[in-house]
Parts: sequence; C-alpha cells; structure tokens
Amino acid sequence: MNNLIEHYENELKKTEKAIEELWEVGKISAAKNNRKREIELILDGLTARERINKLNDTIIALKRRLKSEGINIDEEISDL
Repeated sequence: MNNLIEHYENELKKTEKAIEELWEVGKISAAKNNRKREIELILDGLTARERINKLNDTIIALKRRLKSEGINIDEEISDL
C-alpha cells in the first residue's frame, strides 16, 4: 500500500510541476488540472484507512480516560 501511495505522490508532484511550467508560459491545461484532482482523490482514498484507524485509537484512548475518571460514556449515550 505504501508503494502505491508513494507512486501517486510522485505522480502528483510531476503533474503539479507540469501545470506550473504551463502557467509560466501563459497556458492552461484542463487535462492536467483534471489529472491532478484525480490523483488527489486517489490519495485521499488510499490514506483514508490510516486516518480512520488513528481516529479509532483516539476514541478508545478517550473512552479509557473517561472510564478511569468514573464516567461510562456508553451509558451516557444510551440515555440520550
């Protein structure tokens, strides 16, 4: 998975450089801009699992902290 992420990060850098070079000579490339957005969306999808796992770890840590302070979050939620 990391190799795939690295590949698309490199593709993104190349595409951004190509867009910059075109802007310098006063040209606009819709295809390059579309490809850049496509790569950004692919990278978002590839890194989503990692971000979700970090958030889940944070939630678990917060629940443990609250429990150690005598607050049971599961009971509080069910009361709503």
